[in-house]
Amino acid sequence: MAARTPAEVLAESRRNTSLLKRQRVLDTIRLMLDDGEPISFAAVARAANVSTWLVYAEGVREHVQALSVSLG
Repeated sequence: MAARTPAEVLAESRRNTSLLKRQRVLDTIRLMLDDGEPISFAAVARAANVSTWLVYAEGVREHVQALSVSLG
C-alpha cells in the first residue's frame, strides 16, 4: 500500500471535519425543534457553534430554509 501524501492526509482531515460539522448542524436543528426554539440561519449557526457560511452551504441550507419557512 502506497503511503499517502501530506496533501491527501490534509484533504481527508478537512472532509471529515466538514462532515462532523454538518452533522452537528443537523443534530442542533433537531434539538432546537424539540425545544420549540425559532429556526433561522443565524440561530442555528450560533447554537451549533459553526460559521454562518456552513448553514448556507448546499446540503445544509435546504434543511434550515425549509424549517424557517414552515415555522416562521
